[in-house]
Amino acid sequence: MEETNDGEEQSQSKPDEAKEEGSDDEPSSSSLIDDAARAAEELKVQNDRKDKLLDREEKLEALRQLSGKAEAGQPANKKEETPAQYAERKSSGN
Repeated sequence: MEETNDGEEQSQSKPDEAKEEGSDDEPSSSSLIDDAARAAEELKVQNDRKDKLLDREEKLEALRQLSGKAEAGQPANKKEETPAQYAERKSSGN
């Protein structure tokens, strides 16, 4: 009879294990809500950080433009060709 009891105990423990495993596959809705709330808070923190960095970048760009180091508005540096260089270029066929 002991074998039968052991067999029954083993068969009874298997469904319990299956129930526990099934509960791991489907998290509770409160857990999902908590995870979403944490993710939303992290996004807010990162967005605030990015806004601060963007403000700093805009200030640096404005300072760079006002200091005269900006590329916009610079005169184009055209190299003038000497008559000898022009003649050489035309005689070579270019």
